[in-house]
Amino acid sequence: MPVNKNAYARYRIIDDVLNYKKYADFQTLREACERRLDTTVAERTLKKDLADMRLDFDAPIEYDNYRKAYFYSRSFTMQTTVPLASNDLAALQFAVSTLEQFPNLPILQDFRAAVEKIKKALQIKQLHQETARFIQFEQTPVYKGSQWLNLFVEAIRQRKKITFAHQSFAKEQKQHQIHPYLLKEYRNRWYVIGFDEAHQMIRIFGLDRIETPQLLEEEFSTAKDFDSDDYFQHSIGITVLNQEKPQDIVLLFDKQQAKYVETQPIHDTQQAEMTEKGLRVTLRLLITYELIAEILRYGEQVKVLAPESLRQTILQRIEATRKNYEE
Repeated sequence: MPVNKNAYARYRIIDDVLNYKKYADFQTLREACERRLDTTVAERTLKKDLADMRLDFDAPIEYDNYRKAYFYSRSFTMQTTVPLASNDLAALQFAVSTLEQFPNLPILQDFRAAVEKIKKALQIKQLHQETARFIQFEQTPVYKGSQWLNLFVEAIRQRKKITFAHQSFAKEQKQHQIHPYLLKEYRNRWYVIGFDEAHQMIRIFGLDRIETPQLLEEEFSTAKDFDSDDYFQHSIGITVLNQEKPQDIVLLFDKQQAKYVETQPIHDTQQAEMTEKGLRVTLRLLITYELIAEILRYGEQVKVLAPESLRQTILQRIEATRKNYEE
């Protein structure tokens, strides 16, 4: 299973701690990762790291119930380099080709030197021209607001507050000061998620509607109840309804559409069962604008079975659409 750069960095830190200290409790490992990486590490993330180190690297990590601490049961050190198999090399080649599709995205321009080093080291010559013969990417537009990405990345990395003017599509422009936690891309738009000081809550802002952002010197601490891995776990898209609870969304797709939905799930929570009438899909989600739009795009090939409130919303949208064609 491929290991991403952030996970591997945490593995190395865990390895360092367990080699320096014979025993280390969970909090010690967590604080070491957060201190050296200058970011928060969720409890479940670190638990997964420990399990993955055992499974993928044969790390002899065991837990001492008496000391309530982890330790190596035998001499062990993480490899200083990651070996590349043929499929790893192919994946890197594909990754380089993918990055070259976004030459105008400011944040990726910082990787240009690194990409050139990878191409040289792997002896990848004219990769984009070669792969263009058999791989065609969707043309990606220039993202409005992408010029602010570097600034927001630095604000998140340094845990510094940031201020900006935000022009809502429906309201007048307002000034905001936030503690930025996360950047998220959805359908060719970038968003920043952070704690809004004025509203005392986590809010989401589109970078395409942001003007004159300024990085402040004042630092902040990430809210303990914010976990970037969990925040969008019951959402499609970018909307999170903080006061709402997710519901079981039950959809019925006709048999023609069933195969597409099975091979490309709507969401991670999807559970599907083929019936005589079609594919019955259950999702655990918040009812948001994006979910409604996702259902409507399937047209007559899907029917909402539950909840009733969502059925009525979809029916109202369909009726409004029908009336548009009567004029």
